[in-house]
Amino acid sequence: MSHDSDVTGEIKVVVFDLGDRVFAIRIDYVREILEHRDPTVVPDEPSWLAGILELSEAVLPVVSLHRRFGAEERDTRRHLIHLTTPEGDMIFTADDVTAIRMVTPDQIKSVDKFGEQEGAHFLEGAVSLDGDLVLIIDPRRVVDMKVLQEAQDKAPIGEGVE
Repeated sequence: MSHDSDVTGEIKVVVFDLGDRVFAIRIDYVREILEHRDPTVVPDEPSWLAGILELSEAVLPVVSLHRRFGAEERDTRRHLIHLTTPEGDMIFTADDVTAIRMVTPDQIKSVDKFGEQEGAHFLEGAVSLDGDLVLIIDPRRVVDMKVLQEAQDKAPIGEGVE
């Protein structure tokens, strides 16, 4: 996947709130931003898998980033972020999508020194935006795609999954 950038090397990221934390994802993974709606729960799945939703005739897994990252879950979840990766499509939950920003590669700080700390392997880097340290996540590292595919395979056939 080619990363969305302009001729100066700037990279577009979608910035969003999750609990009291601020995260970003490279915009080239983002297919669309949707208003929140409750997914259909799939039994016997990891707690971070919130369920499945039908979008454009496809059944997609919904990943609760709140649960995956240990963020406080609020009743104010307002957005779903539909992502496309080489491994497949998925949906992430977010409290609020706040901006689309341009960052330069030299603004992105490495998080490699955190090594094996919980959650560090999800991160592509960190950037300071408007005084906030924003963690850039790599959606391909957040979940095991085999688990997501199994959840999709359990979707009720012929029923309106919403």
